[in-house]
Amino acid sequence: MAFLASREGSPLSLQVISQKCRVSFPFLAQIMLKLKRAQLVNSLRGSKGGYFLSRAPQEIKVKEILEALGGETILVECLSLKSRCPSLEECLTRPFWMNLKLSLEKLLEVSLAELTQNKKEVRHR
Repeated sequence: MAFLASREGSPLSLQVISQKCRVSFPFLAQIMLKLKRAQLVNSLRGSKGGYFLSRAPQEIKVKEILEALGGETILVECLSLKSRCPSLEECLTRPFWMNLKLSLEKLLEVSLAELTQNKKEVRHR
């Protein structure tokens, strides 16, 4: 995604992305399929075709990319809405895990544009 963002909308073939990012072609194909299903990338067929971002990099959040690839921000089961932990009310460590989860979610709200800015740190919000 960062590589696509750096190319400013120009379609790139899987072969080019695979070589430039040093990712195996079959693995990249699986990743791009998930990103396309999540409507984060589009593709064009043909000799000048390839993959490109479906929205501007500043409109795509890192959290969206992580979720499209099957990642979760739930670090421990008790933070899940489906949790049935019998010690939930008296748990001594749950506040720590909740704060960590909230911090992670806040950090993942960074846009792809912010993430890929040259020589600049990602802002902590």
